[in-house]
Amino acid sequence: MTFSKPDSPRKLLSKASKRDLFLLASRAVPLSSFLEDKGFGLLSCPFHADVVASAKFFPSDEDGIERLFCFSCQKQYTSFHYIQQILDLDVKEYLIKHVPVEQIGEILKFARSGVGRPPETNKLKLEGNLKDFQSISHFIKKVYLDG
Repeated sequence: MTFSKPDSPRKLLSKASKRDLFLLASRAVPLSSFLEDKGFGLLSCPFHADVVASAKFFPSDEDGIERLFCFSCQKQYTSFHYIQQILDLDVKEYLIKHVPVEQIGEILKFARSGVGRPPETNKLKLEGNLKDFQSISHFIKKVYLDG
């Protein structure tokens, strides 16, 4: 029995589209691995000058990717955005250096399958996070906007 040598990360990513890179970075490197919340599940948004903790991590209902939602700038970010904008690195090169080749192959295979959400995503967890999102949004509006 002969075993073939796995492709190198560079070879696997040579024809990766921007969508592939987005999905790969967002699934292989959770944004929470770069950032730490300041308590109550909130943290300062690293994408703008933020003196109060106005952002929170959420998985997406659509694809199960962990996102940071900033209540102040009303935008959502993933690790793809963090690698590009905050670390100021090329996403493909970052993935080649930091993600095992097996994981790259597995995620690319899934990404190209056309399935919307990874199978391990738990719908009940997502529904709970939506309730958290609504209550935190209400809290921030009440404290910071109503005075």
